Parts: sequence; C-alpha cells; structure tokens
Amino acid sequence: MNFHLKVTYGDPYYIGLNGIEIYNDQGFNLVGKNAQNPFKISASPPGVFIINKMEKDKRKIQNLVDGFNNNTKYKHIWLAPLILYKIEESKNIISIEFQDPVVFSLINIYNYKKTPSRGVREIDIFCDDNLIYSGYLNHPDNDLVTSIVLDPSVKMRLNSNIPITPPI
Repeated sequence: MNFHLKVTYGDPYYIGLNGIEIYNDQGFNLVGKNAQNPFKISASPPGVFIINKMEKDKRKIQNLVDGFNNNTKYKHIWLAPLILYKIEESKNIISIEFQDPVVFSLINIYNYKKTPSRGVREIDIFCDDNLIYSGYLNHPDNDLVTSIVLDPSVKMRLNSNIPITPPI
C-alpha cells in the first residue's frame, strides 16, 4: 500500500503525519503493535533526520504505527522534507508492505498536529498500483481523524490484484 502525500496545509518545506491505522474486516488493526501479520513501513524521503544537523531528530516513519496518534510529541510523529508533487519522479511516499496478503476495510489517518500547516492536505492511496482513494485529509486543528471506509462489497487484498467478495 502506498500513500502519496501531495500537498500540505501551507508549509512549503515540510510534511508530516501523526499516525496511520489500517483495519481488516474483523476490526483488527493490521499495523499496530500487536499486528499478527508482519509488515514493513518506509517513507521516501524517510524523515527530517536526513537533513544536516538534524540527524538525531526523533520524528521517524515507525512512529506512525506506534498507537500514539493524537499528540504532538516528537517521539510519536513523523516529519519529512516536502517534495513537490508536480515533479512526477519525486513524491513524498509512505509504503506499507505486508508479509502475507491481507484484507482491509478501513484506513484511519491522523494528521500532523505539532505545526498544523505541515499536515497533509491532499493524498492518493494505492493498493497494488490501484488507486483506492484520492482526496483531502481533515485539517490538523480540528482534532478529527480522517477515516476512509472502503465499500464493503469490494475489498482489496494487499499484494494481489484480485478483489475479494464477501461471503453471502
């Protein structure tokens, strides 16, 4: 699953998020601390720690799945240099890869609250190169999580292009 972060709420230099939750059709968080299916999360660029004199910065991509989503502490949020989305080869991308195929039905995204202008405004979400969501995230000031509920009649299986139809 790839999250293409396109535009901030105004900051021209940095983009960030507080958390991501991906739930399966049984209500289990697939990317939480107690996830049963191993997964990897990565970002390009990985974070502000790649900037000279910021190497010790704690705002790393792993923080997005630590379960502390509604806060402003550096050890629980992620921030990266903003790459202009209009350059096709370069984008801010968060990738989540699962070891085994999974079914998911709900994605919660918690926007960057430390400096709200650095929050994600526009996002595209892809599953196995299929666009499953293109739109806006709630402004970080309003304390609302953006929940993306997928149509229950068509669930995607990560790592496969085959839609799963629910049992009748």
